[in-house]
Amino acid sequence: TSIPTAIHPSIHSSLLARPPARLCVCPVPQVSDYMAAYLAHIEATGVSPLRVLMAWLGERGREEWMRHWAFREIVDTTVTLEVLNAHQADIAPFIRVLGRLGPMSAVVDAAMDTLGGRYDDDYDDGRRLLWPGGVSSLLRLVFTSIAEEQPGSDEGG
Repeated sequence: TSIPTAIHPSIHSSLLARPPARLCVCPVPQVSDYMAAYLAHIEATGVSPLRVLMAWLGERGREEWMRHWAFREIVDTTVTLEVLNAHQADIAPFIRVLGRLGPMSAVVDAAMDTLGGRYDDDYDDGRRLLWPGGVSSLLRLVFTSIAEEQPGSDEGG
């Protein structure tokens, strides 16, 4: 088996001395968690980090919860006013994916912290929440979008 020479010379030498049984020595879920934490930081015009993460993590089942640090990194990076404002159509499906991968309490806590506190729309330093209509309008948007997209939901109320 040939090892590519584009690898750093010191790494290349050690691989030649004792080639690994497989290149990745991390368990697959751990690699997936690292990649998800990395993908959460995507900032490109017209690209939704929420949609990218849903594509990456969408097939993962409830039995495969993410490691706490990776889940927290994703939540802290994506549950921001900028991301939620820019990608409103992706909020509900993203929350459903997150609900399978870790504790929803972390998502709710991050959302409330992002909104400026548990019950008040004002920040302590006098800044105002940037979301039009305040906390209640964002929560209404989130819960309405989740309710509207549920398969088989009763539209009659």
